Amino acid sequence: VPSLRPCFLDTTTTTPSTVLDLDWPSLVTEVGPGIYEFDLFSHDFCNALIDEVDAFELSKLPCRRPNTMNKLGLVVNDMGLEPIMTCIVERLIAPMCKALYRQEE
Repeated sequence: VPSLRPCFLDTTTTTPSTVLDLDWPSLVTEVGPGIYEFDLFSHDFCNALIDEVDAFELSKLPCRRPNTMNKLGLVVNDMGLEPIMTCIVERLIAPMCKALYRQEE
């Protein structure tokens, strides 16, 4: 997975059960009850992604918006990023949510 912040790199090579055992409270900030924020990608990757989105939109290839209220958003799967996003969701976000929301199971 490209340019994840160092604290998240191990999550792409470990088993999902190991990811559950990470010290999630030290990796995220709870900004409200059950609401968490964290920096996932490096700044360099974010800048590169913005450049790719800009280039994709200039290409005039079909561009779906995530919803009718969002005129500037882009479904990144349409740019070929589906494998990367699927990996991030399956190997990082899903286990993180399971660990942070254990009491709701």
